[in-house]
Amino acid sequence: MENDLFHCLIQQTNVWEEPVFLTLLRQEDAHFLWEGTGDLQVVRLEPWGPYTETQTEEMVARALNRQAARQSVEWTIWDKTGPRGLIHLNHLNFFDRTAEIGYWLARTAWGQGYATAAVRAVCCFAQRAGFRQIEAICHPENAPSHRVLEKNQFFPSGRRKDYICLEEKTWDGLLFCRNFFTVDFP
Repeated sequence: MENDLFHCLIQQTNVWEEPVFLTLLRQEDAHFLWEGTGDLQVVRLEPWGPYTETQTEEMVARALNRQAARQSVEWTIWDKTGPRGLIHLNHLNFFDRTAEIGYWLARTAWGQGYATAAVRAVCCFAQRAGFRQIEAICHPENAPSHRVLEKNQFFPSGRRKDYICLEEKTWDGLLFCRNFFTVDFP
């Protein structure tokens, strides 16, 4: 089953979901993605960054290693001008058929529907591949991300205690879930 689920996800190599195009992450994308990873405004609610261009290359290499180990699938989010961010499914659990979605965009791509479209596309991939549930964990102050998830049929489902550590302070992560299976009641 693991091979089938992962194979379905990894086959989603080039997908157009207006207004963005998703491609499987490549090492050469790192140079362009540095626009986002090096921007303090982009990473202010993330437990990583800001990164130098070299650190961005290392981040992409680690992501590709996780993908090669079947721990995640990573896509670059493009618009007509070039790479604008990343989206991934990680913590792939092939037995329970669950995963966690995460994403970020360069500041110049904010407010244009890119995150909503990218999440919609990846959720479609996951559902077609046979996943039952996708989770997302957000910083409590990241209201734009909460809206992206809610637009994509995720619902708030709790908190992860002390999940996010930023500048020596911990925050509970807000947990959002989207289920793809239905239960028939008698």
